[in-house]
Amino acid sequence: MRKIIVKLHTSLDNVVTDLEQWLIMNDELLKESSEYYDTIDALMFGSKTYPGMAEYWEAAETRAESPVEKAFAKKINGKKKFVVSRWEQKVTWRNSSLLQSPDIEG
Repeated sequence: MRKIIVKLHTSLDNVVTDLEQWLIMNDELLKESSEYYDTIDALMFGSKTYPGMAEYWEAAETRAESPVEKAFAKKINGKKKFVVSRWEQKVTWRNSSLLQSPDIEG
């Protein structure tokens, strides 16, 4: 059995989803995240988060202006990814697998 460790970026007042109040991605944040991603072998996404992440990071590997962002995209694109969902979903991002179960609550 493997451990699941949650790493979540949030503001000091626990804002996670409000784009007006959330973190701004920059090279400093990506460097810190890249160091963390060196310590893990897989990523897990919910079915609502996965499509946006897949679209963004697949494109960033070749289209990002920042060399740091391109390197981070290459790293995240190469990791195993699991998508947790109650329903069938297309998973097209490299190294992605669907973990589907009608028993998942949320």
